[in-house]
Amino acid sequence: MKPLTLLLPDTVFANAAAEAQKHNVDVPQLCVGVLSDHFLSAPSASRSQPNPPLNETVPEAGSFDVAAAFEGFPLKSIELAQRFVDEAVKLGKIRAFRNRRGIGFDPNFVFIEYLMSRSGTGGIGVSFYGEPKRHTKPPRILVKGIPSYSRAKIYSAEDLDVILPHIRESFELKFGSR
Repeated sequence: MKPLTLLLPDTVFANAAAEAQKHNVDVPQLCVGVLSDHFLSAPSASRSQPNPPLNETVPEAGSFDVAAAFEGFPLKSIELAQRFVDEAVKLGKIRAFRNRRGIGFDPNFVFIEYLMSRSGTGGIGVSFYGEPKRHTKPPRILVKGIPSYSRAKIYSAEDLDVILPHIRESFELKFGSR
């Protein structure tokens, strides 16, 4: 990912701040979601693999070791994140990489926002392309996220089991069936 500085007119920032507050995110997170969705959904969007910044680990498609990337995190967070990553990369030509507190995927259709590091039990926060109403039988833990996305907090293997099918569904909502 590349950093970007934006200057917004006061009225645009105020509108963005109000929308961000509705989704419980900050203005930069909202803007990243809107811009990413816009440019990744465009018919002429490039699917090239950019060179990652030095602070991101981008292994070959199909492999990503969560434990190595998040040393010292609770075992439960590591296990849940690894299962999520493994399910996403099963779709083929999906690249996982560490992105600050979480794990990004290229192309972008899901992401792990963060691995819980302070809770005694562990867990992960995840986001999926497509608002909950666009998903088939969305579980109660799948709630509205940043614009065009859903989010869920996963605390157990049972939570993860009900959410994993939505990884493929998010991919298909964004890019069509494989």
